[in-house]
Amino acid sequence: MDNDNALKGLSLLRIALGVWFLKLGLAHIDLAHFPQAGGHWHREMDRLFTLYLSKHPYPWFVSFVQSQVLPHKELFVNYTSVLELAAGALLFLGLLTPLISLLMIPYALFFMLLEVHYGLGPQGLYFALAVACVAFIMARAGRVWGLDFIPAGIAPGLPLW
Repeated sequence: MDNDNALKGLSLLRIALGVWFLKLGLAHIDLAHFPQAGGHWHREMDRLFTLYLSKHPYPWFVSFVQSQVLPHKELFVNYTSVLELAAGALLFLGLLTPLISLLMIPYALFFMLLEVHYGLGPQGLYFALAVACVAFIMARAGRVWGLDFIPAGIAPGLPLW
């Protein structure tokens, strides 16, 4: 496989993840009160935190979530919803791909750790997302079938594209 086909393959993965995160973000956001997450997502996150933390095998992670995330749950839920929406749009368009990919790595690792005791399926999904984001950064996947070629032509030395 030549380098051109490899980049097209990564770009196809970038576009597919962009569509998925657009769908996810739109499902979580309350468009009438943008950028706030919908009440359904707040209730679902309450349920997920209760479920996941009650059986979590790592006390240090439970302590982190209870001391750092739950006191700011409103901010966290809104942040994840907006991040999903932004990641979806930017990955789909291939715009600021390395930057949004960099922001998605902690997102993936957090949810991978949150669901660690649910087996290899959820862990694998978030691990694959984190690895895909690293690959997007390394390959500058937004320059093929994306819009990152525009800012790259204007300021080629900046690592944002």
